[in-house]
Amino acid sequence: MDRRASLPVSLPVPNPTTSYWHTLSPPPGTLPPDFRSTTGLPRHCSTVIIGSGISGASIAYNLLLNHAASSPTDPEPRVLLLEARTLCSGATGRNGGHTKAASYRSFLGHVSSLGEGEAVKIARLEYDNIKAVHNFAKQHGIECDLVEGDTVDVVYDEGQWVEAQEAVGKMRGVFSVDDPVGRYELLTKEELERDYFVHDYDYGGKREEIKGGVRPKGSEFEGDVIMGGGLVRGEEEEGLKEFGVSDDSGFNEGISEYLRETTPRYFGRDWGDDHQEGRIRREWTGIMGFSPDGFPFVGEVPGQEGLWVSSSFQGHGMVLCWMCADAVVKMMRGQDHEEELKGWFPDIFRITEERLKKRFRGRLS
Repeated sequence: MDRRASLPVSLPVPNPTTSYWHTLSPPPGTLPPDFRSTTGLPRHCSTVIIGSGISGASIAYNLLLNHAASSPTDPEPRVLLLEARTLCSGATGRNGGHTKAASYRSFLGHVSSLGEGEAVKIARLEYDNIKAVHNFAKQHGIECDLVEGDTVDVVYDEGQWVEAQEAVGKMRGVFSVDDPVGRYELLTKEELERDYFVHDYDYGGKREEIKGGVRPKGSEFEGDVIMGGGLVRGEEEEGLKEFGVSDDSGFNEGISEYLRETTPRYFGRDWGDDHQEGRIRREWTGIMGFSPDGFPFVGEVPGQEGLWVSSSFQGHGMVLCWMCADAVVKMMRGQDHEEELKGWFPDIFRITEERLKKRFRGRLS
């Protein structure tokens, strides 16, 4: 892993695979992917943001919002947002199209290594992040395929199933009955087969992380099924060769082959025939940011005054980015030690010299 972690990070390649989401028709009123507000770069600005994904956009929004609230008579701060390719061309535009926490999967580990208080903060942040993103879309009238509801995890390994039950039981004991953060329902194999048409198959004894989800009624390409994950099915060392890769122009053939067969494998006889245009409409890859200890880096970079970061979300950014961006803006504005921020933001997410010196041991959280 030391060798993988020491690989040099390249600039974004000019020929990335095209995300499925970038093939859909943009909603009315949205900016075109190649939008730029100036013909040239300004000579002066108050803040430069690198990246136009959900983190960069949320940081820009919070900077402007906080400035308007605290300095209503002052000119707006000059914020420059830079993107190497096109808007949301990085991880934000390449995710599975969902905001899903599944906090039970990491809760026991967080309790063991961080304590119950920090574990609760992380789980609540994930839930609050989902609600904040959804509420933002509603409040601002953003036209998108927003569907709110429960999700389903299917566990094939007996050991993982036992662990999941323990985690759900622990969360039920920590969170109140009416607290949605700890609300999980356990289903039997028979209920899964009956209600979700998921069947047994020989998964080969490997720990799998497959994410999928149905395009809603009335949307473009209604009924398309989006499948992602499969890292451990990489061609060598159960996907470890994917760590340190910063080129999103090609595929890992082992993972690609595995994902292409996920739908008939999971749904078995209920899958039916493929569409006349074929099973695969679009296949793409992306880059995930990992930290040595498996937690995000949020805050001012040690020894680099004025350089702030909100990154390294371990492929789990859609339930972390929005709130972490809010936190880093509060830190930038000198609110780091206020009780409000301390009350909800996990200390383990804060970037420190000690965390930066840790050896990378692979995906932990």
